[in-house]
Amino acid sequence: MTHLLIPVFSATTGTRGGLSRVIAIAEAAQPAGHQVTFCAPGNLSSTLQQRGFCVYRVPPATLALLQM
Repeated sequence: MTHLLIPVFSATTGTRGGLSRVIAIAEAAQPAGHQVTFCAPGNLSSTLQQRGFCVYRVPPATLALLQM
């Protein structure tokens, strides 16, 4: 079994198209026996958690650095 850690970073005004793609990858990986965990900001982590994924939240200070 492989453990996949998928980082997801999106501007607060960005679309969720990228999120849809990584969710599709994660949902295909799980039945194949892989464990999937995401690293995402709060605005995306709720969506991922509602879909049953484990999520490590990105701290707001880290997001501020990414948006510089």
